[in-house]
Amino acid sequence: MTVRADLEALCAQPIADLGAGRTAERWLTMFDWALGGSVSVARLAEAHADAVAILREGGRDPVKGAIYGVWASVDPRYELRLDGSGTLSGTKSLCSGLGIVDRALVAVVGERGEQLLVDVEASGPTVISDVTGWATPAMFDTATGTVGYTQHPVEIVVGDDAWYLERPGFWNGAIGPAACWAGAAAGLGAYADAKAVTDQHQLVARGVLRAEAALCQTLLRDAGRDIDDHPTDQVAARRRAYVVRHLVERSATRSVDAFSRAFGPRPFVSDGHLAQRVSDLMLYVRQQHGDRELAELGGL
Repeated sequence: MTVRADLEALCAQPIADLGAGRTAERWLTMFDWALGGSVSVARLAEAHADAVAILREGGRDPVKGAIYGVWASVDPRYELRLDGSGTLSGTKSLCSGLGIVDRALVAVVGERGEQLLVDVEASGPTVISDVTGWATPAMFDTATGTVGYTQHPVEIVVGDDAWYLERPGFWNGAIGPAACWAGAAAGLGAYADAKAVTDQHQLVARGVLRAEAALCQTLLRDAGRDIDDHPTDQVAARRRAYVVRHLVERSATRSVDAFSRAFGPRPFVSDGHLAQRVSDLMLYVRQQHGDRELAELGGL
């Protein structure tokens, strides 16, 4: 199957709404996406689920049948501007799903400097995308690169100035990627469980991987219940997101370390799927901005 076909299959699966009483199920569904299949496809599916949640929070419906990306990264070298006539021009970097997704929620700058979110087509005659700057094989299947719009008509603006960052769901939704990190790491445990262990070190690694997976699942369940209990508490949501993202990132790092120390280089050179999983995971967890997030957590 292609990345698009795999992505369509995940996006067609039912997933619990964010903050509606079953958020723990939502995170565990994303965990399972990354556990059982491609980490890159899970990352794209998480973005689509996030886009649908954002649109619903903004009182909008997603375009029927469309698969979405969320292009909201900030890079001072690039800027997309929405002018007074409602057309979009400029460039955006780190956009995932180029040539794969149908539409995207894109963070842009309005004519008076407003921070806006627009729902636009991801391709077309006024759109140019370029993935040649993605030099690493890690997360290569996400088709991440730079996209440029030239006087592209925009019909859908979601929310008003700064709504995207200030809405309650922003920090609640930030746990979605961590759910995928956790599932990607748990995939190492599934590999270890399927292998005939040859020594005590591999048994130890298997135990570590099982414990780390259980830890992450517990974190995700607890976070989901907290979100459902306090869906609009912004300070609690931000603190919760930083804590969960940090702990899952640390757990994923411990899992990779335990696996590689016990099983050595052989799995990485003989099993392409496993090698890709580890490569994808170690890049993906860098969405947890390390000490910057910890400093912000300490300052809350």
